[in-house]
Amino acid sequence: MLDLKYNQKNYQFDYNNMLVKSFFDMTQSLFFIVLIAINIMSIFSHQLTLGKIFFIINLFQMFLSGLNNIFGFYLNIPNIQYSKEFLSRIINYELTENIGINLEEIKALKINETNFENDTVIFGKNGIGKSTLLKSFFTRNEHPIYFNDVSKDLINTNWIKKHLIYLSNNYCLDETAINNLLLSNYQELIVEVLNKAQINSLKDINSLSTGQKQILSFLSLILFENKVLLVDELLGNVSLEMKSFLYQKIKPLIIERNFLLVVDHEKKINHFFKNEYEVKQCIENH
Repeated sequence: MLDLKYNQKNYQFDYNNMLVKSFFDMTQSLFFIVLIAINIMSIFSHQLTLGKIFFIINLFQMFLSGLNNIFGFYLNIPNIQYSKEFLSRIINYELTENIGINLEEIKALKINETNFENDTVIFGKNGIGKSTLLKSFFTRNEHPIYFNDVSKDLINTNWIKKHLIYLSNNYCLDETAINNLLLSNYQELIVEVLNKAQINSLKDINSLSTGQKQILSFLSLILFENKVLLVDELLGNVSLEMKSFLYQKIKPLIIERNFLLVVDHEKKINHFFKNEYEVKQCIENH
């Protein structure tokens, strides 16, 4: 964010420094001219020799050089003060970002006295607030949120940013994610999924259907480790048969290394999950 107060103050410092420095330079030049004139007059009046005049001029230049350095330090004091203030701001920001608890593994989530365990599917009527419930874990919320019975307010902000991942049906893999998937240790499984989804090539992701893109996105979750995956109808455009196959084949690999909450409008897939939670009352976003 642009610090307008600093800019105004800095511009004022620069303006004042420029005026003072210009005055100092002009005064220094005038003194030098006067000194030269006096020395020239002394030569003609035979009061000083040429060698003594050069010696006096050198002394005067050394004096002006030292004075200039002192004056330059004085002019830089505002910049030094701002640099100290700016550095302090950076350090305080980093300390604020890194304050808090780092959790090793998530085993349970809790919001507004509702507990969620790993491998849970969330279902309910359209518009009742299933997505809002998922988003509540990483947005500002009036209800208390806990990770492993630890309040979210006590957890390191950077840890939350790194480990809490929300994935909607708009999530699409990029080229790097595709390459990581192809280089993973699940080659046979990936080929099986691609064949069943009738995906013949991964060279042009944009040529795939929405459902095929969603299948790839869900498949990529096997690459995550020690994350809280909030999956919001990621397979919304996938057939029940294909969705069942993915939940049966891919999901076990995901929950081995991650904490998984899934929102799905298809109630027939609930038996693939260890836990289920129905949103019965409309949830508003706070």
